[in-house]
Amino acid sequence: MIASLFYFELESVLQRSEGKYIGRGHLFCSIRRNDPAFQLLFDRLSRNSAQFWINGCPVIDVDDSCFDSGGNFRKQVELNTDNRFAIGLKQDSSEFCNISGSPFSITRLILLQGFCAVFGRLDHRKRRSSGRWTADRWARGVSYGRGHYQHVRISFSAEPGLSWPEQKQRGVT
Repeated sequence: MIASLFYFELESVLQRSEGKYIGRGHLFCSIRRNDPAFQLLFDRLSRNSAQFWINGCPVIDVDDSCFDSGGNFRKQVELNTDNRFAIGLKQDSSEFCNISGSPFSITRLILLQGFCAVFGRLDHRKRRSSGRWTADRWARGVSYGRGHYQHVRISFSAEPGLSWPEQKQRGVT
């Protein structure tokens, strides 16, 4: 199905107002501009007057405004919705077809995209060493349901700002 070639990503964590989530996201196509199928796909969508729908309402026509500076499909979407919403593609008189992953849950998208990473970095890479001595420990964090625990790395230094040899020389350790 053509609709499954498209996916949605949040731009950032959405704001919550009066029980609704408000914010932006982007629609993308998994086929990139340099793929020979890209031009065929968008020629077909243009011929068939394709539209993207959110929760049963048409919001985006597939036209020249749907492409970024590199020529890839990328269209900004404004959201004002409850926790769950559906995005789909409709061509001419055909039925509405959900894009990849739709229907969506805002809370699940936030989790999947790593916007809820409280500790450390969003990409979960190690930070570069600051040159001072630290002892790393892994602590079992608070349960977040069904016996699953979040593990948290705890770093501490005997005297902040001093390297290990300096601390050893001063007898701080």
